[in-house]
Amino acid sequence: MRKDMFIMPLLLCLFLFNFGCINQGEENKVGGTGNNTSIRYTISAFHINEIKNISIILLQRTQENKTNQMSYTPSYTYDPTKELVIYFFPPANPNNQGGAILLKKGDADVLIDAGINGTILIRYLQALNVDDIELFIITCADPNHYRGAKTLIKYIPIEHILLPQNPEMDQGFISLLNFIRSKNIDSLHLSYNDEYEINGVVFTVLNPQPTERRFYDNHNDAYAFRIKDRAFSIILPSSIEEGAMAAIIDNFGDSLRSDVFELPNFGLKGTAALDLFITKCAPKDAVILGSYKDDFNKRYTVMEKLRVRGIPIHSTFDNIAKKLKVLKLITDGSTYQFYEEEAKK
Repeated sequence: MRKDMFIMPLLLCLFLFNFGCINQGEENKVGGTGNNTSIRYTISAFHINEIKNISIILLQRTQENKTNQMSYTPSYTYDPTKELVIYFFPPANPNNQGGAILLKKGDADVLIDAGINGTILIRYLQALNVDDIELFIITCADPNHYRGAKTLIKYIPIEHILLPQNPEMDQGFISLLNFIRSKNIDSLHLSYNDEYEINGVVFTVLNPQPTERRFYDNHNDAYAFRIKDRAFSIILPSSIEEGAMAAIIDNFGDSLRSDVFELPNFGLKGTAALDLFITKCAPKDAVILGSYKDDFNKRYTVMEKLRVRGIPIHSTFDNIAKKLKVLKLITDGSTYQFYEEEAKK
Protein backbone atom coordinates (compact mmCIF):
# COMPACT_ATOMS: atom_id res chain seq x y z
CA MET A 1 0.00 0.00 0.00
CA ARG A 2 1.30 3.49 -0.80
CA LYS A 3 2.35 5.52 2.23
CA ASP A 4 0.32 8.55 1.25
CA MET A 5 -2.84 6.42 0.97
CA PHE A 6 -2.32 5.31 4.57
CA ILE A 7 -1.34 8.71 5.97
CA MET A 8 -4.21 10.71 4.45
CA PRO A 9 -7.05 8.79 6.20
CA LEU A 10 -5.07 8.90 9.44
CA LEU A 11 -4.67 12.68 9.23
CA LEU A 12 -8.35 13.05 8.41
CA CYS A 13 -9.35 11.02 11.50
CA LEU A 14 -7.06 13.10 13.73
CA PHE A 15 -8.53 16.32 12.30
CA LEU A 16 -12.12 15.21 12.91
CA PHE A 17 -11.29 14.09 16.44
CA ASN A 18 -9.68 17.41 17.34
CA PHE A 19 -12.45 19.40 15.65
CA GLY A 20 -15.06 17.51 17.68
CA CYS A 21 -13.20 18.20 20.93
CA ILE A 22 -12.92 21.90 20.12
CA ASN A 23 -16.61 22.17 19.30
CA GLN A 24 -17.63 20.24 22.38
CA GLY A 25 -15.64 22.67 24.49
CA GLU A 26 -17.28 25.66 22.79
CA GLU A 27 -20.80 24.28 23.31
CA ASN A 28 -20.19 24.00 27.05
CA LYS A 29 -18.38 27.30 27.30
CA VAL A 30 -20.08 30.17 29.12
CA GLY A 31 -18.58 33.54 28.37
CA GLY A 32 -15.03 34.20 27.28
CA THR A 33 -12.48 36.98 27.51
CA GLY A 34 -12.21 40.52 26.23
CA ASN A 35 -15.01 42.35 24.43
CA ASN A 36 -16.42 39.21 22.84
CA THR A 37 -17.70 37.78 26.12
CA SER A 38 -21.22 36.41 25.72
CA ILE A 39 -23.56 34.07 27.53
CA ARG A 40 -25.03 31.08 25.72
CA TYR A 41 -28.67 30.49 26.61
CA THR A 42 -30.67 27.38 25.89
CA ILE A 43 -34.24 27.82 24.62
CA SER A 44 -35.75 24.50 25.59
CA ALA A 45 -35.48 20.75 25.24
CA PHE A 46 -38.31 20.68 22.70
CA HIS A 47 -37.69 19.59 19.14
CA ILE A 48 -37.17 22.45 16.72
CA ASN A 49 -40.49 21.80 14.94
CA GLU A 50 -42.33 22.34 18.25
CA ILE A 51 -40.82 25.74 18.96
CA LYS A 52 -43.59 27.53 17.07
CA ASN A 53 -46.01 26.21 19.71
CA ILE A 54 -44.27 27.65 22.77
CA SER A 55 -43.59 31.11 24.11
CA ILE A 56 -39.94 31.98 23.77
CA ILE A 57 -37.87 34.61 25.45
CA LEU A 58 -35.66 35.94 22.67
CA LEU A 59 -32.54 36.90 24.54
CA GLN A 60 -30.04 39.44 23.37
CA ARG A 61 -26.44 38.38 23.89
CA THR A 62 -25.04 40.12 26.90
CA GLN A 63 -21.74 40.56 28.70
CA GLU A 64 -23.19 40.20 32.18
CA ASN A 65 -24.04 37.01 34.02
CA LYS A 66 -27.77 36.83 34.69
CA THR A 67 -30.43 34.19 35.00
CA ASN A 68 -33.24 34.28 32.45
CA GLN A 69 -36.34 32.15 32.39
CA MET A 70 -36.60 29.61 29.58
CA SER A 71 -39.58 29.05 27.34
CA TYR A 72 -42.56 27.10 28.57
CA THR A 73 -45.55 25.22 27.22
CA PRO A 74 -48.35 27.79 27.04
CA SER A 75 -51.91 27.49 28.24
CA TYR A 76 -53.21 29.24 25.13
CA THR A 77 -53.62 28.28 21.49
CA TYR A 78 -50.73 29.68 19.50
CA ASP A 79 -52.06 31.79 16.62
CA PRO A 80 -50.03 34.93 15.82
CA THR A 81 -52.44 35.85 13.00
CA LYS A 82 -55.15 36.85 15.49
CA GLU A 83 -56.02 40.50 16.10
CA LEU A 84 -54.32 42.15 19.05
CA VAL A 85 -56.73 44.03 21.31
CA ILE A 86 -55.36 46.42 23.95
CA TYR A 87 -57.65 47.65 26.73
CA PHE A 88 -56.71 50.69 28.82
CA PHE A 89 -58.64 50.66 32.11
CA PRO A 90 -59.00 53.80 34.27
CA PRO A 91 -58.76 54.00 38.07
CA ALA A 92 -61.94 53.14 39.95
CA ASN A 93 -61.85 56.33 42.01
CA PRO A 94 -61.73 59.68 40.15
CA ASN A 95 -59.58 61.08 42.98
CA ASN A 96 -56.81 58.59 42.18
CA GLN A 97 -54.52 58.33 39.22
CA GLY A 98 -53.68 54.82 38.10
CA GLY A 99 -54.89 52.21 35.67
CA ALA A 100 -54.24 48.83 34.07
CA ILE A 101 -53.56 47.65 30.52
CA LEU A 102 -54.70 44.31 29.11
CA LEU A 103 -53.17 42.93 25.92
CA LYS A 104 -55.35 40.16 24.53
CA LYS A 105 -54.42 38.13 21.44
CA GLY A 106 -56.59 35.07 20.94
CA ASP A 107 -56.73 33.46 24.35
CA ALA A 108 -53.29 34.74 25.39
CA ASP A 109 -53.61 37.50 28.00
CA VAL A 110 -50.97 39.87 29.37
CA LEU A 111 -51.95 42.33 32.11
CA ILE A 112 -49.74 45.34 32.77
CA ASP A 113 -50.32 46.87 36.21
CA ALA A 114 -53.37 46.73 38.46
CA GLY A 115 -53.63 50.26 39.76
CA ILE A 116 -57.39 50.22 40.09
CA ASN A 117 -59.81 48.65 42.55
CA GLY A 118 -59.17 44.90 42.29
CA THR A 119 -62.84 43.97 42.35
CA ILE A 120 -63.67 46.29 39.45
CA LEU A 121 -60.60 45.08 37.55
CA ILE A 122 -61.81 41.49 37.88
CA ARG A 123 -65.23 42.52 36.55
CA TYR A 124 -63.56 44.00 33.47
CA LEU A 125 -61.49 40.87 32.91
CA GLN A 126 -64.38 38.47 33.40
CA ALA A 127 -66.49 40.45 30.92
CA LEU A 128 -63.68 39.88 28.40
CA ASN A 129 -63.59 36.11 29.11
CA VAL A 130 -60.17 36.27 30.77
CA ASP A 131 -60.02 33.02 32.75
CA ASP A 132 -56.28 33.15 33.41
CA ILE A 133 -53.38 35.51 32.77
CA GLU A 134 -50.26 34.21 31.05
CA LEU A 135 -48.14 37.14 32.20
CA PHE A 136 -48.84 39.77 34.86
CA ILE A 137 -46.43 42.72 34.91
CA ILE A 138 -46.17 45.24 37.74
CA THR A 139 -44.10 48.04 36.26
CA CYS A 140 -43.60 50.21 39.34
CA ALA A 141 -43.78 49.79 43.13
CA ASP A 142 -46.24 52.65 43.42
CA PRO A 143 -49.90 52.11 44.49
CA ASN A 144 -51.02 53.75 41.24
CA HIS A 145 -49.59 50.67 39.52
CA TYR A 146 -50.16 47.82 41.98
CA ARG A 147 -53.27 48.81 43.99
CA GLY A 148 -55.55 45.99 42.74
CA ALA A 149 -52.92 43.25 42.43
CA LYS A 150 -53.65 41.27 45.59
CA THR A 151 -57.36 40.93 44.84
CA LEU A 152 -56.58 40.02 41.24
CA ILE A 153 -54.21 37.22 42.28
CA LYS A 154 -56.75 35.81 44.73
CA TYR A 155 -59.36 35.18 42.05
CA ILE A 156 -57.65 34.84 38.65
CA PRO A 157 -54.86 32.30 38.01
CA ILE A 158 -51.52 33.90 37.10
CA GLU A 159 -48.92 31.82 35.24
CA HIS A 160 -45.96 34.21 35.35
CA ILE A 161 -45.32 37.48 37.09
CA LEU A 162 -42.75 40.20 36.37
CA LEU A 163 -41.96 42.50 39.29
CA PRO A 164 -40.07 45.82 39.37
CA GLN A 165 -36.37 45.54 40.14
CA ASN A 166 -34.78 47.13 43.25
CA PRO A 167 -37.96 49.00 44.23
CA GLU A 168 -38.39 51.48 47.06
CA MET A 169 -40.99 49.48 48.95
CA ASP A 170 -43.82 50.85 51.05
CA GLN A 171 -45.68 48.57 53.46
CA GLY A 172 -48.35 47.85 50.87
CA PHE A 173 -45.82 46.56 48.34
CA ILE A 174 -44.03 44.46 50.98
CA SER A 175 -47.37 42.87 51.87
CA LEU A 176 -48.03 42.20 48.17
CA LEU A 177 -44.63 40.53 47.72
CA ASN A 178 -45.24 38.25 50.69
CA PHE A 179 -48.65 37.34 49.28
CA ILE A 180 -47.16 36.56 45.84
CA ARG A 181 -44.55 34.29 47.45
CA SER A 182 -47.27 32.43 49.32
CA LYS A 183 -49.01 31.68 46.01
CA ASN A 184 -45.83 30.23 44.41
CA ILE A 185 -46.34 32.13 41.16
CA ASP A 186 -43.47 31.66 38.71
CA SER A 187 -41.36 34.82 38.48
CA LEU A 188 -40.18 35.93 35.08
CA HIS A 189 -36.76 37.59 34.91
CA LEU A 190 -36.30 40.19 32.20
CA SER A 191 -33.54 42.77 32.06
CA TYR A 192 -32.68 45.76 29.93
CA ASN A 193 -32.90 45.03 26.17
CA ASP A 194 -34.27 41.51 26.71
CA GLU A 195 -37.21 40.48 24.56
CA TYR A 196 -40.18 38.30 25.38
CA GLU A 197 -42.62 36.89 22.82
CA ILE A 198 -46.12 35.65 23.47
CA ASN A 199 -48.43 34.64 20.62
CA GLY A 200 -46.49 36.76 18.14
CA VAL A 201 -46.39 39.88 20.34
CA VAL A 202 -42.82 40.90 21.19
CA PHE A 203 -42.00 42.92 24.33
CA THR A 204 -38.64 44.75 24.36
CA VAL A 205 -37.43 46.04 27.74
CA LEU A 206 -36.40 49.70 27.38
CA ASN A 207 -36.07 50.27 31.12
CA PRO A 208 -34.82 49.70 33.87
CA GLN A 209 -31.26 50.33 32.79
CA PRO A 210 -28.39 47.89 33.42
CA THR A 211 -27.53 47.60 37.12
CA GLU A 212 -24.57 49.98 36.99
CA ARG A 213 -26.78 52.71 35.48
CA ARG A 214 -29.81 52.37 37.79
CA PHE A 215 -31.41 55.40 39.42
CA TYR A 216 -32.67 53.54 42.50
CA ASP A 217 -36.00 55.29 42.62
CA ASN A 218 -39.33 53.68 41.78
CA HIS A 219 -40.20 55.82 38.80
CA ASN A 220 -36.92 56.00 36.91
CA ASP A 221 -36.40 52.26 37.47
CA ALA A 222 -39.92 51.33 36.35
CA TYR A 223 -40.40 48.86 33.52
CA ALA A 224 -40.88 50.52 30.13
CA PHE A 225 -41.62 48.48 27.00
CA ARG A 226 -41.73 48.75 23.26
CA ILE A 227 -44.34 46.24 22.11
CA LYS A 228 -44.59 45.02 18.52
CA ASP A 229 -47.20 42.93 16.76
CA ARG A 230 -46.13 42.47 13.14
CA ALA A 231 -45.87 46.03 11.71
CA PHE A 232 -47.69 47.68 14.63
CA SER A 233 -45.81 49.04 17.66
CA ILE A 234 -46.62 50.86 20.89
CA ILE A 235 -44.46 52.41 23.63
CA LEU A 236 -45.64 51.82 27.23
CA PRO A 237 -43.32 53.79 29.54
CA SER A 238 -45.14 53.43 32.88
CA SER A 239 -44.00 56.24 35.24
CA ILE A 240 -40.46 56.88 34.07
CA GLU A 241 -39.14 60.39 34.60
CA GLU A 242 -36.45 62.58 33.06
CA GLY A 243 -33.42 60.42 33.92
CA ALA A 244 -34.84 57.23 32.43
CA MET A 245 -36.20 59.05 29.37
CA ALA A 246 -32.77 60.50 28.62
CA ALA A 247 -31.15 57.06 29.02
CA ILE A 248 -33.70 55.40 26.71
CA ILE A 249 -33.17 58.10 24.08
CA ASP A 250 -29.38 57.61 24.28
CA ASN A 251 -29.70 53.83 23.96
CA PHE A 252 -32.43 53.46 21.34
CA GLY A 253 -32.61 56.78 19.48
CA ASP A 254 -34.67 56.75 16.29
CA SER A 255 -35.50 53.05 16.69
CA LEU A 256 -38.12 54.17 19.24
CA ARG A 257 -40.47 55.22 16.42
CA SER A 258 -43.88 53.71 17.12
CA ASP A 259 -47.50 54.04 16.07
CA VAL A 260 -48.86 54.71 19.55
CA PHE A 261 -47.24 56.26 22.63
CA GLU A 262 -48.54 56.24 26.19
CA LEU A 263 -47.63 59.37 28.13
CA PRO A 264 -45.56 58.51 31.23
CA ASN A 265 -46.75 59.50 34.70
CA PHE A 266 -50.39 59.72 33.55
CA GLY A 267 -49.44 62.85 31.63
CA LEU A 268 -48.88 64.83 34.82
CA LYS A 269 -45.18 65.66 34.41
CA GLY A 270 -43.91 67.61 31.42
CA THR A 271 -40.17 67.18 31.93
CA ALA A 272 -37.61 68.67 29.56
CA ALA A 273 -36.71 65.20 28.31
CA LEU A 274 -40.34 64.49 27.37
CA ASP A 275 -40.15 66.74 24.29
CA LEU A 276 -37.26 64.75 22.84
CA PHE A 277 -38.81 61.46 23.94
CA ILE A 278 -42.00 62.27 22.00
CA THR A 279 -39.93 63.42 19.02
CA LYS A 280 -37.94 60.16 18.94
CA CYS A 281 -41.06 58.00 19.33
CA ALA A 282 -42.84 60.06 16.63
CA PRO A 283 -46.24 58.51 17.42
CA LYS A 284 -49.34 58.84 15.26
CA ASP A 285 -51.54 58.67 18.40
CA ALA A 286 -51.04 59.21 22.13
CA VAL A 287 -52.77 57.61 25.13
CA ILE A 288 -53.16 59.05 28.63
CA LEU A 289 -54.19 56.75 31.48
CA GLY A 290 -55.59 58.02 34.75
CA SER A 291 -58.40 60.18 36.04
CA TYR A 292 -59.80 63.59 35.07
CA LYS A 293 -58.79 64.79 38.55
CA ASP A 294 -56.06 67.36 37.85
CA ASP A 295 -56.56 70.22 40.30
CA PHE A 296 -53.52 72.22 39.20
CA ASN A 297 -53.97 71.57 35.46
CA LYS A 298 -50.60 69.81 35.26
CA ARG A 299 -51.55 68.08 32.02
CA TYR A 300 -52.00 71.30 30.07
CA THR A 301 -48.35 71.70 29.08
CA VAL A 302 -47.95 68.01 28.29
CA MET A 303 -51.05 67.93 26.11
CA GLU A 304 -49.93 71.08 24.31
CA LYS A 305 -46.72 69.27 23.35
CA LEU A 306 -48.91 66.73 21.54
CA ARG A 307 -51.33 69.23 20.05
CA VAL A 308 -48.62 71.36 18.43
CA ARG A 309 -47.35 68.18 16.76
CA GLY A 310 -50.84 67.30 15.56
CA ILE A 311 -50.89 64.03 17.56
CA PRO A 312 -54.43 62.90 18.52
CA ILE A 313 -54.91 62.24 22.25
CA HIS A 314 -56.97 59.30 23.57
CA SER A 315 -57.59 59.20 27.33
CA THR A 316 -59.35 57.14 29.98
CA PHE A 317 -61.18 60.24 31.19
CA ASP A 318 -63.44 62.99 29.94
CA ASN A 319 -62.50 66.33 31.48
CA ILE A 320 -65.69 68.07 30.43
CA ALA A 321 -68.22 65.42 31.40
CA LYS A 322 -66.15 64.37 34.43
CA LYS A 323 -66.39 60.70 33.51
CA LEU A 324 -63.96 57.79 33.29
CA LYS A 325 -63.67 55.71 30.12
CA VAL A 326 -62.24 52.40 28.94
CA LEU A 327 -60.16 52.71 25.78
CA LYS A 328 -59.87 49.83 23.34
CA LEU A 329 -57.32 49.59 20.54
CA ILE A 330 -57.67 46.86 17.90
CA THR A 331 -54.93 46.06 15.40
CA ASP A 332 -54.46 43.42 12.73
CA GLY A 333 -50.73 44.11 12.77
CA SER A 334 -50.81 46.72 10.01
CA THR A 335 -53.75 49.05 10.81
CA TYR A 336 -55.35 49.97 14.12
CA GLN A 337 -58.45 51.69 15.48
CA PHE A 338 -59.44 53.20 18.85
CA TYR A 339 -62.82 52.72 20.54
CA GLU A 340 -64.12 53.89 23.92
CA GLU A 341 -66.94 53.20 26.35
CA GLU A 342 -67.98 54.50 29.76
CA ALA A 343 -66.13 52.87 32.64
CA LYS A 344 -67.79 50.50 35.12
CA LYS A 345 -68.55 51.73 38.63
